[in-house]
Amino acid sequence: MPRTRMTLNGEVPFTAEEEAAADAEDLLAAKEDKVADLQAAYDVANYANIDHDSKTWRADVKSQQLLAAVLSVGSVPGGMYWRDVTETQNSMTFADLQALASAILTRGLTLDSNMDTKKAAVANATTIAEVNAITW
Repeated sequence: MPRTRMTLNGEVPFTAEEEAAADAEDLLAAKEDKVADLQAAYDVANYANIDHDSKTWRADVKSQQLLAAVLSVGSVPGGMYWRDVTETQNSMTFADLQALASAILTRGLTLDSNMDTKKAAVANATTIAEVNAITW
């Protein structure tokens, strides 16, 4: 349906220039919404629990911050443990914790690369249909 605008003489169709400007605004809004949707999907995936070493571990923001803080010390005391998602204490060495952090980091890097690819696809899209076809 063609777009119209109101004038003193009533409703009139958009000119070609007005139509092009409105289409460009709509495309820009669709791109902004898509990037926001992709960012939300990225965040969900990045902070989801992670399977590592035959267990499932929390990897939410708080858990990742705690893991980084523990690793920043450079060692852990004997008897160190880390709780999995079931709240079970699992004995962990410093190397075990580094391996868990590495698994989280590797997943994050893969997600970040995917996000870059998706954002480039959004930027290159020339129609709203192309934007809408991009999924996480």
